[in-house]
Amino acid sequence: MSGNITGREYPPSRWGSRLAYFYLTRVPALLGVVLFLFPLAALAPASPLHALFENLFFLDWAGTLLTTVVALVLVWSLILTARIVLLNGELRFGVIQQIRQKDFQRWWWSLTLVVAAPAVAGQFFEKGEFQLSSAEIWHSALAVVAGVVFAYALVYGSLWLAILISPRGSQPDARSFPTIIRILKDFLAWANDHTVLPDWFTRWLMTCLVKLPADLQAGYIDNRPRLGEGHQNARDNPGYGLPWAGHWLALSFAFFTFALYFWIGAYKTAHLGETTSIPALAMVLFLLLNVNWILSFFAFFPDRFRIPLLIPLSVLAVFGTYFPSSDHYLSDSPWRHGIDHTSL
Repeated sequence: MSGNITGREYPPSRWGSRLAYFYLTRVPALLGVVLFLFPLAALAPASPLHALFENLFFLDWAGTLLTTVVALVLVWSLILTARIVLLNGELRFGVIQQIRQKDFQRWWWSLTLVVAAPAVAGQFFEKGEFQLSSAEIWHSALAVVAGVVFAYALVYGSLWLAILISPRGSQPDARSFPTIIRILKDFLAWANDHTVLPDWFTRWLMTCLVKLPADLQAGYIDNRPRLGEGHQNARDNPGYGLPWAGHWLALSFAFFTFALYFWIGAYKTAHLGETTSIPALAMVLFLLLNVNWILSFFAFFPDRFRIPLLIPLSVLAVFGTYFPSSDHYLSDSPWRHGIDHTSL
């Protein structure tokens, strides 16, 4: 099997393709390594980062709750962006397809908990240094549990919304999403049988997207007129000419995460100068979350042409300097007499 990208033939090499995937998934992979190793390096007594970053992990119960939610959401976003790359290896990047299973695997949740654990549990390993009481430890532990539940609800809600805004019947794999109770799977099945998109809009969107050049469709648009072609149960593809299911989910989840980010930003702006329960660690995790969405978006398109990610980032940085929002001004005013210089 060989891939054809813009006229170039790539020889069949399974090991070469596996190495290529390390490059193609570099953004979520590197951010996952940073998320896992940074708390360990910051809390290790012999680490040079210990004195500088240790206090990031000094959290109250509210800060623990928010940090848990953001850490789990961050890992889930890393999995989603890596999943899109892995499912489109042959179609988008011309490398041998490594996975074809589109189901949601249960081990993803285990991976999510493992990668997020150091950022969430760091405070408990420093309970002596932080002089935490037994009551504070229990409150933080309960906040972790509540954060896991809230993060799961956020992921489930984004999946349900992604199914509902996608074409009817185009997301049958969503039923494989791990759920605790049966009714949650039934809600996903109901969403797959319905859609909020009018038929005229779906047809119009399909008409526009199928006219795009092949390089803009590969990995983005489902170009299969029929599903199960050659089999007895072959049927028309309800998602033909529309974005792949993974992109609907990524779009929905990105919307939820950005909404959470802007809500916290609005809350901090409304309480400017006041002490809030939003810890600095949560904002660091939000930074990684935004970096993942932005860099993964910029990497997925040019990687087809083997264009380094540094090039679009450089272009963005250059053009960004011309936007007024990149400039910050300090207002000055005439000096008022009578002010006590000592108090200043």
